[in-house]
Amino acid sequence: MYRRLRFNNCTYLVNVYLANVSSIDSYAFSCTSLAQITLSDTINIKDEHAFDGAGLTNINLKNISIVREHAFANCSSLRSVDFSLSGITELPDFIFKNCTSLDNVSIPSTANMIKDGAIEGYTQLKKIFISVSVTYIGYDQSLYAVFTGCTSLSDVYYSETSDQWNSITIACDYDKEILSSDKIHFNSTHIE
Repeated sequence: MYRRLRFNNCTYLVNVYLANVSSIDSYAFSCTSLAQITLSDTINIKDEHAFDGAGLTNINLKNISIVREHAFANCSSLRSVDFSLSGITELPDFIFKNCTSLDNVSIPSTANMIKDGAIEGYTQLKKIFISVSVTYIGYDQSLYAVFTGCTSLSDVYYSETSDQWNSITIACDYDKEILSSDKIHFNSTHIE
């Protein structure tokens, strides 16, 4: 296990390959120079801010089963995230807050909740895919919107029908407005 602040602020750390690591702690890889990380085996990001502010441009989270709040917050160079084979059941609070370069996101089919601020500040986000497994967007009586600052969001691809979409609990009025029905493409299998 990598302990807190192990590689925090390393100015020359560019690539990391992690094997035989079961978990990553807070701020372990908060390095602006870190452009690529390869995660092998199943790994858990069990503390907040593990990669906060890292210079990552893309990341494959296929082996992730647990990820915590703010894990990839402030990764302003992050352009793509692959959740395709992950086992996560929720997008935690502020997981990708202020990842301003992300332009599309596919929520994994195992996730049933998108928590507060998970997609906050994605100013370039144009498209998102949400699967039928998602039943909650935000918390009940939420004070924080999930999609705050997503001013470019134009297309929401949803895997099922409008009736099923209407059964999703969307806690915040702002999110209800952002996810208006005129942006939703029903019965979709992926982002087009």
